[in-house]
Amino acid sequence: MKEELKVIKKDNKIKIESEIINIDWILDTKINRKILIIILRSMCKKNGEKLFSFKELAKIVNSINRQAASQYFEYFITCGKDLTPMFLKKRKLNDSLYELLLLEIKKEPMISIKELMIILNTKLSRTDISESNIMTLLDMIPYGEVRKSLKKQIEIGEVHYKESYLLKQLFQKEESKENPKQTQKKIIVPRDIKKLFDVKGSVNNIKPEYAIVIFCMTLYNYGVHLSVLGRWLNVNKSTILRWIISMSTVLWEVINNWIYKKVISTTAYIDEKWIKIRGKWVYWFVVIDAKTGIPFFSKLLPNRSKYTCSWLGLKLKQIGRLPNTIITDGLVGYNYIKNVKHLLCLFHHQQNVTKWIKNHFTKPKIIEHRKKIMKKLFQTNDKRTVKRRFEKLKKNAKKLGIEKWIEIIEKRFKKLLPIIGSKKFPTTSNCIERFFGNFNRFYKIRRGFHSIVSAKKELVLFLVMYMFLKQTNGKAPIEKIMPKSNKMPLYILINNPIQALKCIQNVKLSPEMTSFSETNTLFSLNTVGDS
Repeated sequence: MKEELKVIKKDNKIKIESEIINIDWILDTKINRKILIIILRSMCKKNGEKLFSFKELAKIVNSINRQAASQYFEYFITCGKDLTPMFLKKRKLNDSLYELLLLEIKKEPMISIKELMIILNTKLSRTDISESNIMTLLDMIPYGEVRKSLKKQIEIGEVHYKESYLLKQLFQKEESKENPKQTQKKIIVPRDIKKLFDVKGSVNNIKPEYAIVIFCMTLYNYGVHLSVLGRWLNVNKSTILRWIISMSTVLWEVINNWIYKKVISTTAYIDEKWIKIRGKWVYWFVVIDAKTGIPFFSKLLPNRSKYTCSWLGLKLKQIGRLPNTIITDGLVGYNYIKNVKHLLCLFHHQQNVTKWIKNHFTKPKIIEHRKKIMKKLFQTNDKRTVKRRFEKLKKNAKKLGIEKWIEIIEKRFKKLLPIIGSKKFPTTSNCIERFFGNFNRFYKIRRGFHSIVSAKKELVLFLVMYMFLKQTNGKAPIEKIMPKSNKMPLYILINNPIQALKCIQNVKLSPEMTSFSETNTLFSLNTVGDS
């Protein structure tokens, strides 16, 4: 008498019941159904009679035809009664392929099927692995293995699948545009503000209340506390801050427009500075034109990952300000800025030599000896000399114990060599270092910012003051693009405030700020060309 078989399915699960055996709820998957058919068909009585027929077992795969079940068992027989091929479906899907797939999934759990297919075919020098093969193998991978890797990446903030996908789509969209252009909005400047930029004007023609606010801006920039300024003018410190921010925002509208029109950068420096906001670190990215030393783009961003840097390059392309060459300090993320030539700052490279030696050697004599040899590599204006010295160092690397450093230099060599003896490319990024040197003084006085909004407002103030304040060479950065700017009343008020105020009659101590208001157009800190 044949054993009666009952197949129960519910909520994507399957259960087997009979008078002799029961199989509790398991997932109703294709592989599980195959295994059930093979196991149940293999069961027999002592006399060798099979417990279940193929027609009964066909119920497992929702069929009434015996062939639906018999085909799996026959394939099991042809494989030497080995279940492994049933998992792998086809003989070309072997254990080594499974292990390689598992390794790739652990590296990047959210990788696409197509990318996996390309990687596996490339690494195994094959062309026959299809997307359906990959899907079959993925069904075999236990979730627990992938979960460990995914959980670890989430904890350290390395899971950016959606962001990466969106960036790829944005790049493809933008690269399809032949001539990306920025829409430059028309700037309406009040008449009294225009007088501050009039090279033929006089400080005497400036409203006294405006002169007082600019005076407060200058003092606040140098670190005078708002409460002190409030006591001097007999107003609340929040009122002083409102005047300063309002004035700097309106002034930056005009300066920003000049920069957009005058600065066409072919070679630029890119660097970032960390800023603390409510106890958390964010990064201020700044792009500075190598020729003029003027910042033509800046943005406050949450991190400095490769996705952030990719977005930065995309934004520069959108506004039509992507330079031909960028010089950086070697941050890996900058390598993901496309369609530009990448160079490294020689100054930072020489600094890193010292750091590397101190991390790998302890004896002072050895440190000094290695440092002299390694730094000498780029201490010349002749490219051929650099190549010759590098080859010599490679031969002596093992003896000197600097094999790892040589490997690093080999990867960066093409980004350092073009700078040597070049009249086109600057050897160092001193320009951006000076910029952030000025900002460090400005930032340390404030010891962080209270919010993203307040940080953006104060960064606008810093940019205005940076552009108009005289540097150590006796000139302000604005003079690079506006040679006659030193005759502007604003320039005089910022650089010589006491003398300028003496020229203004009837100075009011209660300024009226009704003629200009605090705008929101720049509070996202989308500086030059970033509307």
